[in-house]
Amino acid sequence: MISLTTIFRSDRTRVCRKNESPAHAGLFFFQVSRLRPWCPAASAFVHCVLQKNNFLLYGAIDCIAAKSSVFDTGWEAGRWMSIHSIRPAPGLTRRDALRMAAAASLGLGAAGVLPAFAATAPLKGNLKHSVARWTFPQLSLGQLCATVKDIGFAAIDLVGPEDWPTLKAHGVYSSMCNGAELGLTQGFAGREFHDQLVQRYTRHIDLVADAGYRNLICFSGNRNGMDPQEGMANAEAGLKRILGHAEKRGVVLVMELLNSRVDHRDYLCDHSAWGVELCQRLGSDNFGLLYDIYHMQIMEGDIIATIGRHHAYFKHYHTAGVPGRHEIGDQQELNYPAICRAIRDTGFDGYLAQEFMPAAPDPVGSLREAIGLCDV
Repeated sequence: MISLTTIFRSDRTRVCRKNESPAHAGLFFFQVSRLRPWCPAASAFVHCVLQKNNFLLYGAIDCIAAKSSVFDTGWEAGRWMSIHSIRPAPGLTRRDALRMAAAASLGLGAAGVLPAFAATAPLKGNLKHSVARWTFPQLSLGQLCATVKDIGFAAIDLVGPEDWPTLKAHGVYSSMCNGAELGLTQGFAGREFHDQLVQRYTRHIDLVADAGYRNLICFSGNRNGMDPQEGMANAEAGLKRILGHAEKRGVVLVMELLNSRVDHRDYLCDHSAWGVELCQRLGSDNFGLLYDIYHMQIMEGDIIATIGRHHAYFKHYHTAGVPGRHEIGDQQELNYPAICRAIRDTGFDGYLAQEFMPAAPDPVGSLREAIGLCDV
């Protein structure tokens, strides 16, 4: 149940109230301007929607605020919502919305006549989906767990040991573990970091294995004036000190490819060819690459062809829109459905994780749309 003291004020000034839903606290802010006073029936309709599903309310207000006139009845509001919403609630049909509107116009509100929502359509299951924890700071980890389960998948990337109990309590898998690294700039390419890294990764490999997880992220670190081949030799030497232990425990060390032009200046593992050569030198199924589509589009492009050539070394994928690292829809240059079909067709059985920074007003809606685009 959502507690909202005021839906609309009786004057024409802006209304802004915080959605206090326990599942989505702090996520949605409703701002409606230039609305004339609503009749009781129309207000009852919106209140019904509030109580039933906040995704629907967001879509309703989004549409209504853009409309030049204001509805006189709950029926009219419901009909508009059912036809024009671009962010409907999961499973909502036009018939559902009209029934809600009819209930509101009769003053029945949330007295039990609202329709039960159908379950979200199941995902195809050809790719395993995940999302990076850090991209949804407005949600607690528990809220993010509930969100991904509602969308239809059950994995979150880049979560450390202190938060694994929360994942387990929600039945959500840690698809890419972290916490062993010293950071993005101090990695295995720097011999001066090897002793610290070996100690940290040896311990973390055990934590990952004991928790029943598999993937553990690592980084090359920065060049710091090194020739790339020197950095590769250093990384090979450092990783060999822990790779045997990872093999014994069934843990896969995954080095992320990052761009060094926009986001991570001086990062060494910034081209797929460098990472693939390191994989070939190490020659272990327990080491591979995190192919970040966003980062590699910036550095080298040729995404689908690269996946076709080197997919054997790609243990994990990340997404984001280019440019900007935001939503992955048609406002950016990458064709994610085509890319995901290419990944699917390689027989990939790992995880594809969304790592975009939501820019739209409805971050959860953006995640839902991204999963839909990638569910090929």
